[in-house]
Amino acid sequence: DKLHVHSCIGLPLLIDDQLIGAITIDAFDPNQFDGLRNQELRFVSALAAGGLHTALLLEQLETQASLPRDSYAEKRTLSNEIIGNSQGMKN
Repeated sequence: DKLHVHSCIGLPLLIDDQLIGAITIDAFDPNQFDGLRNQELRFVSALAAGGLHTALLLEQLETQASLPRDSYAEKRTLSNEIIGNSQGMKN
């Protein structure tokens, strides 16, 4: 059996004017979305974009938290670190 979609809406998911995803909404009724205003669709898009952005940030934090502790220690003790390398600290 084929599904005959008669209405379709595509919404961009934007954060700071950068596209991070998209949503599509489909309906069998050709007039299903006639009552929706552009402002309402923008609101749905903004909510979904905020949720996706938060999920991506959490995933990024979880990935960083799972890095070995040695890599953090290395990053803190680089020779180009400002703390302790000023002329006054070396004398």
